[in-house]
Amino acid sequence: MHAWQLSDFSPATLFARHESVESHELIKRVAQPASLTISQEYGPVKVKGWDKEYISIRTVQKGSKEQLENTNVMLDKSKLPHELTCTVSAKDAQKNIAEVSITAEVPFTCNVTINSTQGPIKTKRLLTQSISSSDGRIEIHVDKFTVDSAIFVHNKRGSITLVAPKKIQAHLTASTFRGSVFSELFVTLEPFTTLLNRDYWQLVKKEVHGTLGDGGAPITLEAENGDIKIVAKK
Repeated sequence: MHAWQLSDFSPATLFARHESVESHELIKRVAQPASLTISQEYGPVKVKGWDKEYISIRTVQKGSKEQLENTNVMLDKSKLPHELTCTVSAKDAQKNIAEVSITAEVPFTCNVTINSTQGPIKTKRLLTQSISSSDGRIEIHVDKFTVDSAIFVHNKRGSITLVAPKKIQAHLTASTFRGSVFSELFVTLEPFTTLLNRDYWQLVKKEVHGTLGDGGAPITLEAENGDIKIVAKK
């Protein structure tokens, strides 16, 4: 009879070996304003605005050898200095890919677009951003919001949190199908004629049209299956 040894239960035998591949690039040939588009399959995305005139983008792939071999991370610089694109895709759609973490720093004026299949998204100090996610929480931190700014967020499965200054000036549209809308900031609701019945009280928790402060540039938040929270910046 075989006597079990500790080595029989080592991580190498119980789990597939995971490896890591890292890449980092600085793109200094950037126009003002430029645009960054990130298309993500699986993994977290973080984008932060800074006062430098170039873009820093770092990717870290983690997974088994097979997952890494099936993962394609492409940085398209063909349209610089105006546009930069980072795309994560599977070489074989029938096989799993590695988790890819994407971290970027961009000029404040950069127009950022993020399309994600699965994974959390967090942005900070961006003036203009458009985010679409199929699955995963989205967290947006805003310092400044000008007349030229714009925020659009759509999340299919997951929550949306907007952290904004108390004195932000914006036109707000927030809607959710199966969640609720909460706000720590005062919202002036647009007037409309309605009966004060059960349908109205259900609607007001799920759909908000109004202004933050005196109004201004648009903020649109859409969550199909999650809550929307507007939090006062501390």
